[in-house]
Amino acid sequence: MVDGGLRPVLADFDERSVVVWQAHRAEVAEEALRHQRFGGAAWRTDRVTRLRLSLPSLLARSAWGTREGRERILAVRLRRTGFDAILRHAVPADFDPAVYASKGAWHLAT
Repeated sequence: MVDGGLRPVLADFDERSVVVWQAHRAEVAEEALRHQRFGGAAWRTDRVTRLRLSLPSLLARSAWGTREGRERILAVRLRRTGFDAILRHAVPADFDPAVYASKGAWHLAT
């Protein structure tokens, strides 16, 4: 973050892991469940992934699993070290003037 400030994160976590929620297409979810990891022909690494820390938030975003491409809801347990690294590089989904000096600076960060 530009200001280097800390913000609270409310999540299901312990010292080793954090649970996040994601919505996926059925074929991506089936492959992940079968192999306990993401991959396979339907998995794409060129798209933005939004991690939700709240199941109700994800359900609202996916229209309760009815939105195309977001039909399957997965709870994903990440290693705490990995989650902390993701968080250090995260960019807010919406422009916040308290974090970025301008919308241009925010766009460059995304």
